[in-house]
Amino acid sequence: MNYKEITKTTYNTYPNKFDSYFQKSFDNYTKPSANLFLKNLNGKNILDLGSGPGNDAKYFKDKGFNVHCVDISEQMIRLCKEKGLKAEVMDIENLKLNQEYDGIWANASLLHLKKRSMPKVIEKLKSLLKPEGILFIAVKEGNKEIFEKREKYPNTKRFFSYFTKEEIKNLFKDFEEIHFSRKIISKKSIFIRFIFKTRSQ
Repeated sequence: MNYKEITKTTYNTYPNKFDSYFQKSFDNYTKPSANLFLKNLNGKNILDLGSGPGNDAKYFKDKGFNVHCVDISEQMIRLCKEKGLKAEVMDIENLKLNQEYDGIWANASLLHLKKRSMPKVIEKLKSLLKPEGILFIAVKEGNKEIFEKREKYPNTKRFFSYFTKEEIKNLFKDFEEIHFSRKIISKKSIFIRFIFKTRSQ
């Protein structure tokens, strides 16, 4: 079982726990970033990349935006659909999408990829964004790749890549950075957040 399958199994095993946790996280930490993302969006069409159970996407939908959720976990997509969201099972490293979006929301999803996979994924994201399209990403701050266990999700583990601010800026050098923030969730969990914009041709 590869690292993505191991992580997917964790999400499939505890879907309701993750749904509750991600909703609290959105309400307590993420909503200001979501509002800033919407403020910078030119259009209505959003791709929620690694949507989880759809908590963020439902917020966007309730505000009148068209949201397309993709996630590798079948149980996360089931919960998205129960929330009335357009959603399908898909691997971020193998996106079968042929439309363009005004914005891509990647909240705590790219952090589940191996660092070596990032350049190819970013090229695909560039192709999915309209001119002047925007991209939000949130990843854990650090410099390691590691499997982590949590007591509240017994007998499972998830893969995480931690990134420095400089790493992200270098990876997304073809984009214009329009926002950066850093949020300390706990001693072991610090998130760095960016909003990027496609550069004018």
